[in-house]
Amino acid sequence: MCLPVERLHSLADSLVAKFKGVGGTVCIDEAINLDRRALTLCPPGHLNRFVSLISLAVDLGHCYSHFGVIGDLEEAIVLAHEGVDLCSVGHPGRPTCLNTLAAFLFTQYKQCGAIADLENAIVLSHEGLGLHPQGDPLWPYLLNNLACCLSTRFHLLGETNDLNETIALDHDCHWPVSTQYLSRRRLGSIGSFEQPCTSSHHLVWAARADR
Repeated sequence: MCLPVERLHSLADSLVAKFKGVGGTVCIDEAINLDRRALTLCPPGHLNRFVSLISLAVDLGHCYSHFGVIGDLEEAIVLAHEGVDLCSVGHPGRPTCLNTLAAFLFTQYKQCGAIADLENAIVLSHEGLGLHPQGDPLWPYLLNNLACCLSTRFHLLGETNDLNETIALDHDCHWPVSTQYLSRRRLGSIGSFEQPCTSSHHLVWAARADR
């Protein structure tokens, strides 16, 4: 039976929700398979190909966050890159693609430590934030994601501008997570901090809401 793209995405969403509730590999594997099928129905040149690209990237991001297979993250980045390339300036899907790719690149930086990933995440987050309407439910996540990236770069390079922008962003989003994280790292604390800049995952998962 050949299901329409929207139905495939809807079924994948249901399986992801079940996976988040009960765990296990069957649900997330099947969600990925469904979104892969949807992508084959949106070949290059299809108007909504970017939607299927980001949906599959989101599934793979879920898989990576739970199981830590770096190949899932790498594929998600490739898919999100294509989504950005397809959504030129002025395209309504560009903000979601930019912010999703930025979140994955920041995740890859935390895994691999390549400064280029961090720098690119900051550039993409700045552009995505500028294109995203204020008042959107994702707005606090976007502010916090950029603040986390900037606070991380401040820790590495000590640029005062990064610190100042981090503080301003935290003030705007009313989530002082990144500055608390920054303070702990700057003070050299070796204690644990329960939520050190994890909201990049929330942004990626929430990208499904824009479908």
